[in-house]
Amino acid sequence: MNDISTILITLFLAINQSFFMGFFFMISSYFNPGSVDRKGSTAFLVDRLKRLGIPLVLFMLLIFPLTIYPVARLYGFGGALGRYLSDFYTDIRNFTFGPLWFVAMLLLFSLAYVLWRMFTKPSDPPAQSEGKAPGNAAIATFALVLGVATFIVRIWIPVGEGIPLLNLQPAHVVQYIALFIAGILAYRRNWFSGLSDAQGKFWLRIILLLIAVFPLLFVFGGALEGDFDSAFGGVHWQSFAYSVWEQFMCLAVVVTLIVWFRNRFNKQG
Repeated sequence: MNDISTILITLFLAINQSFFMGFFFMISSYFNPGSVDRKGSTAFLVDRLKRLGIPLVLFMLLIFPLTIYPVARLYGFGGALGRYLSDFYTDIRNFTFGPLWFVAMLLLFSLAYVLWRMFTKPSDPPAQSEGKAPGNAAIATFALVLGVATFIVRIWIPVGEGIPLLNLQPAHVVQYIALFIAGILAYRRNWFSGLSDAQGKFWLRIILLLIAVFPLLFVFGGALEGDFDSAFGGVHWQSFAYSVWEQFMCLAVVVTLIVWFRNRFNKQG
């Protein structure tokens, strides 16, 4: 029963990790083109700096040090708050985006998009078209390419290794960048409306298949013996299999949720 519980908990975490942050970046980027079209690049960037930059600065300079001060006291720091803050601000290693790392990434991605718009200088921003959504084969190919790219990154930077200031794991960045770009294309080509109900059902079946396959990867990959490292990075078949499984799960969940929410919840409450 303990092994079964371990597999179920790991499966739950793996499914969530596979899609939720990438999907958030995709949804956020979906609204960027229209916003830049209405406001212009400069006004859009100023708005992003206000909405995302101010919370980041407040967290780094005020909320985070005030939050960890009681922890420092618990672990033996005997000085007053003023002395602690003085020590904190004089060591650059103390600064981190913490749980707001995704806000920092979103600000960085938004800046990159604005720069791209400014340098490409389209005469008139393209309107939202009636474009046809990618087919299942194209989505599967995209998932496979993402899986291979993720595996390559994890050869050198496994899951769990992060960048201190950003509090970010590069092992997941390939997906975040790819889905942010996909969100922009989805807006321009009207992909969210173009996905068919049949595609939603097809990718739901893929989700169920991937769930069924996961215990086999878990068991034969040595996870029950405590070998998680082979799946998290390096030149191992487990890392390749997990990377590809993760990206297929991501795209399957994204397509299924888009179709489901579009059909069931596309209305004001």
